[in-house]
Amino acid sequence: MASHTQNLEDSRAISFAPATYGTLMAQVRLELDQALTISDQRPIDVHRAHAEILGYERFLRISGHHLSLLAFLAQTDSRAWRTLSERLAHLPTWESSEGRWSRAASLLGTAHDLVSTHVGPDRGLRTPEIEDLAGGPEVISTAREMLDRLEAAAQAGEHMLDRAARRQRQTEAHPTTTRHYSVLRSASRAIAVYGRAAHWDLREAKPPSPVDGFQSLAAAPLSRISRAPRFEDCLQALRLLRHFVRRQGHGEVPASAISLRDLALLGALVTDPSQLGDLEESANPVLRLEHAHFRDQLDFAHQSWQQLADHLLTQTQGLSKAPREYALAIEQLQGPLDPALRGAIARALPELGRRAGDTVRQLALHNALVSRQREPGALQAHWRPLNLEHREALADLFAEAGAASAAMAALGRPSVTSHEPVETFPAAARGLHRSHAHPHSVQR
Repeated sequence: MASHTQNLEDSRAISFAPATYGTLMAQVRLELDQALTISDQRPIDVHRAHAEILGYERFLRISGHHLSLLAFLAQTDSRAWRTLSERLAHLPTWESSEGRWSRAASLLGTAHDLVSTHVGPDRGLRTPEIEDLAGGPEVISTAREMLDRLEAAAQAGEHMLDRAARRQRQTEAHPTTTRHYSVLRSASRAIAVYGRAAHWDLREAKPPSPVDGFQSLAAAPLSRISRAPRFEDCLQALRLLRHFVRRQGHGEVPASAISLRDLALLGALVTDPSQLGDLEESANPVLRLEHAHFRDQLDFAHQSWQQLADHLLTQTQGLSKAPREYALAIEQLQGPLDPALRGAIARALPELGRRAGDTVRQLALHNALVSRQREPGALQAHWRPLNLEHREALADLFAEAGAASAAMAALGRPSVTSHEPVETFPAAARGLHRSHAHPHSVQR
């Protein structure tokens, strides 16, 4: 009992500093510096090199989206800047990977989402902070740094592609295809040409003030967002939710069993077949087969999220508390769902599931998740911190629920579309078996 009390006090003693754009970009720079050295390392396995190449492409694509946002905030008329951002933002979406480049891309995406909470889907300025910064030298300075980093990334990426190609010629495995090389080398040429031109367009910009307001920008709470149509408000809430879940996965924002349960309930709501009114069978045999496959995936995704919610309600409890803004974002998204909003949330569920698995590990690391366990020889069960096996099983269940949602969202249905990339995995590769996916099976 004393150890349980001590664990509770330790979990409450953990301090979480609010993230700002500057702190997130500092982490991006650290990861990027590590990624830039990959091309100088000793020859690596072709599959690891391929994973880094996929992460490199993802970093370029997210950089394009972020440059587009910065161009809007800077209120610039630089054609080179806009052309470069459009070229990178429209790079093809490939499968996900792990590695330095992928981690840098994830952190950059988090920083991008943070700024996006201040900007509406219609590109309207929605908070006083962003209104003060728009068109100012702080945004221009940030864009210059981003362009510098992109140019360095392109040079390192070219070197990495050359070494990967030479390495593949020495082995039988060829995971990186000709299309991978051509797409990324074309992107590198665009960075070299338009990046230099964009630098020239920004040459007369004033230096930022000593206190850079853009670097200290934090996520906009829902209560600070101006009134807008519900769909826009919900997209803002979804951005804020993604921002919180990402940071919770890194242990930078407090989370709880209740916040994980609420996320699972949101996943169950979005994938609930009874909430869709357009699942009508067609007379075409091929379309009927696609319809049946969609229903199977939808049913499995819904059951996975619902079982997670039930498990977190009855089997696992927490000793910490998530931010109030997290609950507000979830509440905003749990209202009536039109097809467009359902699609936007569905495309975010795969990432949310993976990040929630990381959050489980973070909470268990600080003994902030407990379950009823019976010691050998004891007559009664007591609340104890999750053991390693239980923790990993619960984290894997979140990842599997997200993977099931990805398969659902990738079927090309009009009601499940968004600008966000979706990762799809065959069911056999995910190990999605109903007997394995039931949360109660992880109890020990």
